[in-house]
Amino acid sequence: MKELTEQEALHKAAAYCSVAEHCCSEVMKKLQAWGVEQEAAERIVVRLIEEKFIDESRFAASFARDKFRFSKWGRGKIACEMRMRSLSREDIDSGLAAIDETEYLEVLEKLVKAKAATVKAKDRYDLYGKLMRYATGKGYEPNLVSRFIQAPDDDF
Repeated sequence: MKELTEQEALHKAAAYCSVAEHCCSEVMKKLQAWGVEQEAAERIVVRLIEEKFIDESRFAASFARDKFRFSKWGRGKIACEMRMRSLSREDIDSGLAAIDETEYLEVLEKLVKAKAATVKAKDRYDLYGKLMRYATGKGYEPNLVSRFIQAPDDDF
């Protein structure tokens, strides 16, 4: 594979960013995979930010909406993924705010009901635990999940 010049790498990265939203860390990884030196990669990323090819707040909002709508992830899992992509706390918070609360609760309720219909449990305690693990594993908050699960009685 031939060595990319900085200008060629810039054009290639701009094309990469034009296809879909990407954050700085994703573009840096891509540039490194193309064999671009660290200093040149940093200059390229700065230029892409200046020219609005990369906008981390725009990426955060898009990422949160897409992961929620298509993958049915909860806020916890979405926030964790955004932290792994080195987004700032402000960008993560604004991205999570892009998720409609009413739609969020509706999706959570549908997920829990659909899972409850398919899960095999010994008793109500087992069912409660399995549904709680399933929904929290998808990133939903336990206090919201418990609203949609019939809690087992507290008498032992």
